[in-house]
Amino acid sequence: MKIEKVLNNNMVLAYNTEGKEIILKGKAIGFGKKKGDEVDHKLVERVFIQNDKRDARHFEEYFAKLPQEYWEISEQTADYAKNEFGMQLDSRIILTICDHIAGAAERYKEGIILRNAMLWEGKRFYPSEFKVGQYAVDLIQRRLNISMEEDEAMFLAFHFVYGQNKKAGA
Repeated sequence: MKIEKVLNNNMVLAYNTEGKEIILKGKAIGFGKKKGDEVDHKLVERVFIQNDKRDARHFEEYFAKLPQEYWEISEQTADYAKNEFGMQLDSRIILTICDHIAGAAERYKEGIILRNAMLWEGKRFYPSEFKVGQYAVDLIQRRLNISMEEDEAMFLAFHFVYGQNKKAGA
């Protein structure tokens, strides 16, 4: 597989065998590379398949600019959800968590704190997902030095409520 475009040191654009545009993420996968270079498959950590061209362009323009820490926090949180609670997650959840962290970090830096009207019910009905949200908030505190309320943990938890792959008939 050949690189179509280097988005940053850790992300490249390529095409899969079906001709669909994909984003490959991995530490240093794009470092020193250019269009036409072969993808080092050993460096691929995640593959994002875009549904349409508009989706792919949005990804390129927005997500490639986000700090690496946001991606790392998102990935660690998704791994925690899988390993600690056995959650079967949609592959795109990393994108939604990363996007959420970017927005929340901006809000908190500006002193804007949103209250979650579903906090009490969410904690009661989705305790595992809430714990995952708390884990993310703890990572954000340690990695970004941004202290967030438990309301934010519940906002993050809802990504895991809705981002789980449901088995047929369930």
